[in-house]
Amino acid sequence: MLIASWQTPLLCPLVTLAQSKLDVNAPYPCQPEWTTVVRTKSPDIPWKRIFVEGSAIVISILLAFSIDTWWDNRQDREEEKRILAGIKTELENNLSLIENEIAYRNAVVASILKIFDASAGKIELTSDEFDRLLGDVTWWANVDYSRGLIDGLVQSGRLTLIENKKLRDAIASLPNRYDVIRESEQNDQKVTRDIVVPYINAHPALTQIANTMADGRPGTGDAPTPPMHPVFNIRDHRELLQDTEFLGIVVQEHWNHVQVISDYEPFKALIEKILRQIESVLTEESGWEIGSHG
Repeated sequence: MLIASWQTPLLCPLVTLAQSKLDVNAPYPCQPEWTTVVRTKSPDIPWKRIFVEGSAIVISILLAFSIDTWWDNRQDREEEKRILAGIKTELENNLSLIENEIAYRNAVVASILKIFDASAGKIELTSDEFDRLLGDVTWWANVDYSRGLIDGLVQSGRLTLIENKKLRDAIASLPNRYDVIRESEQNDQKVTRDIVVPYINAHPALTQIANTMADGRPGTGDAPTPPMHPVFNIRDHRELLQDTEFLGIVVQEHWNHVQVISDYEPFKALIEKILRQIESVLTEESGWEIGSHG
């Protein structure tokens, strides 16, 4: 291939002008010099080898990421099982307490209904039987449920380690359910402590009624209280069956216990469903259905 090579390009116009003045036949000093350049063939690029080596590098990187992801996921699943095992223990203990509370409150409601029936003349009660019913009405609950693990998981965000969303959401709802139960219990306790007991203390003989609590808390037998209170004058409290103030107080107690039971029943059902699903996950089974629990 021929290419032109120009000599002193900046001087060419001046030289040309000078020579044209002196000699019109003088050769043109800025004629291009032609140079032959030989273009050689470029060497072949090993595209196949580059592709194979590049692919191997990419595959190695992806494999490393996959192994790392698999290991992290395995660690998360092991941690999930440890968390679920802890929740299972906590809920099983609380379920036992809830079953006790439901039994206790159902027993108190049964005693209250007997008082209503006796007041309406549907049944007859002895003085001792009525004292025992009055004793049942004076009990109240103060249950301390174990919830530290679940509260900690919700607050720390570690609850997200539970892979099943429905199970995770159900567990996340438990703190609010505990709060609702606690509020109902505290309301019942306040009525019993501030209204029922002061009334009985002012009208019947509280020491006489307290001596009927030897069998413990209604429905459960917890905390039996031996008859150790001195009673100087035995009273017949059945006159209260016609006392409208007394009956109004018992109505309030009835409402409170029914309300707490209505909160407990769906809460108990929810905990039982959660426990079944946790057991399923821990034994590597599948399937989860959770309905509405109020």
